[in-house]
Parts: sequence; structure tokens; C-alpha cells
Amino acid sequence: MLVATQEQLSECLRMLKEDLRFCKDRSLCTEADEVLYCDFEGVSMSRSGEMCIAQFGTTKHTFVVDLVVLGKGAWDTEIEGVSLRSLLESPVLYKIVFDPRNDSDSLYHQFDIKMQSVICLQLMHIAIQRQEGRIVEYNTGLNTLLRFSIPGLDNCKMASIKQAGREMFNQNMNLWRERPLPEILLQYSELDIEALVPLYTYFSKQLNPYWMKLVLKHSENRVLTYLNPQYDTNNPANRFAPSF
Repeated sequence: MLVATQEQLSECLRMLKEDLRFCKDRSLCTEADEVLYCDFEGVSMSRSGEMCIAQFGTTKHTFVVDLVVLGKGAWDTEIEGVSLRSLLESPVLYKIVFDPRNDSDSLYHQFDIKMQSVICLQLMHIAIQRQEGRIVEYNTGLNTLLRFSIPGLDNCKMASIKQAGREMFNQNMNLWRERPLPEILLQYSELDIEALVPLYTYFSKQLNPYWMKLVLKHSENRVLTYLNPQYDTNNPANRFAPSF
């Protein structure tokens, strides 16, 4: 669902609160239907780039929030005590993100949003391999993981739309600023979120408590990259898997 009006944003917040059964005194839960799936798109995503789209999902709904149209005020629009900012900053709601480093850096430096309680799917994949005794030197990208045979993933549909989307914005990253947003980029954004649900469900069943604890610790480290004044999104060292 594209969210580009105040009415749509209000409905998005109501549905997220209902789907997640969100309240400020809830307990942290890692169940797939009680976490918030997040992704973000834009031009040169970093502290100096421009975030144009914010995607949020549950096991029931997917929302693509248009930040170009709604502006910074979208983060603080509040319905029934819930805003996009409060969800991202909540310490009692896990956010599922595939490598949160650039996203967290952008959120903090552009909107003063400090994400908390994040689970990094990329680190979950690394942990699964190391739990099995494998040596992992490099991070695996989302596009590579989407080729795997994972329950709930429509690989053919994913590959087709992802390829078409990449071809568009690789030629012109400014397309993320264009309005109306090209239909293929809207589909691309929706699929990125919808893919996180089966990936997280599949990965979480494979990790034992010891390795999951390490994932949580190092996910937090990735989120806090915004505190590093030297962080560079284009640093080749970012390709290396962290030691844990």
C-alpha cells in the first residue's frame, strides 16, 4: 500500500499498531508476527544522501511511505499514541532490517531518529553459517539470498522485478525523487519488505540461543554506526563480515 496522504498515513499507523498489538509496556518478542520489518530507499543513502521512501511491513500488511510527498512531518504524525518515529525508537519492538548501517546513519543524520532493538538479517545469515562450522569472510547481499530456496519466497517474481528495478535506478538514482514514483520502483519497494518476512521466519528457526544473542549484540553495533564520524558507506571494508 502506497502511503502518500495524511489519511493514508493515519490508516497505516492504525494498522501497524493493530497488527503488532503495539503498546509501550509490551515485552520484547522475536515471533515473526510481532516484529516490524523495515527498509528504506533513496538517493545515495547515507548521512549526506536523501531518503525518499520508507517501507514498513508486518506478516499481514506492507506499507510504502512516500517521504518526498509527506516530508519530515511523516515521522511524527501520531495516531492513537503511535508514530513512525516511536516505532523505530521503541526499545520494546524488534525491527527486522537487512544490514541497518546506512539506514540508521540516514535516519539519525537526516531526521534525528535513533533506531533501537534491531535484528540484522544479514548477521543472522552469517551466524547460521558459523553455527554450522563454516568460515565466513564476506557479507552476503540480499539479492543473493533471494535466489535461495526458502519457504514463502517467490524467487521468479522477485528476480524479475528486482532486476527491472535495479536497471532503472542504476541508470538514474534520482528516479527515487520522481513523482509519481515509477510503478516498477513501487513494486521493488514492496517486494523488498515482503521478502524479509520469510527470510526472518526461516533464519530464526535455525539459530540457537547462543548465536541469536551474538546477532542481537552485533546488530546493535551496526545501528550505532551513526555515532562514528568516520563512517563511510562506500568503504570497501564494509563488505567484510564482522568477527563474532
